[in-house]
This record gives sequence, structure tokens and C-alpha cells, in this order.
Amino acid sequence: MIANPPFYGALEEAGIGIPLDFRGMTGITFIDTVLISQVAPVPEGEWLPLLFHELVHVLRYQELGLEKFVRVYVMGWAAACGRALARHPVGARCVRTRRKVPVSAGAAF
Repeated sequence: MIANPPFYGALEEAGIGIPLDFRGMTGITFIDTVLISQVAPVPEGEWLPLLFHELVHVLRYQELGLEKFVRVYVMGWAAACGRALARHPVGARCVRTRRKVPVSAGAAF
């Protein structure tokens, strides 16, 4: 399981909702580090697409830099409030990139 940051407890005590619950995530990327949950199951055949998705985030971090990535991604995510990933400014680019690059289980990565 990907744990929530320690300060989330203080948010909850103050009556502030958790902005993003990491515990239910299968994977997440921080700059050049990809975390894959050991608890959230990844269906057979979905590991490569998941890894590809997270590696696209690594590229976005490199392209935009940390500050701009966080501003664009987090603010876009917050504004979307759960809308489909394809409607998100950075997420839409990830989806478009994934469509352009065919990925198969036997292909070199």
C-alpha cells in the first residue's frame, strides 16, 4: 500500500478532508521515482500499461520541472474533481502519448 503523508492526520483532526488518498492508488510518480503498490492488485497484462503511464509522468516532470508539473497537474486534478483523466491537461497528454506509442507485452521498452 502507498501510505498517505504523515500530515494527513493533522488535516483530519482539523476537519479538513484528505485531498488525495494514496492508499487506493496502484501507482504514483514523484519526479523520477515510480511507486507501485504491493496491495492494490494489477490485473494480468496491465503491468506494462501502468508502468508506461507512470514513466510518462517522469517525462512530464523532466519537461515541466517540479514546480510547474505540480502546478499544472495538481491544480488541474483539483479543478477536475474526479473527471476522466483524458480531460486533465497533463493527463490528456499522457493519454495521447500512450495512443501514439504501441506497447505490447513482447516489445522492448
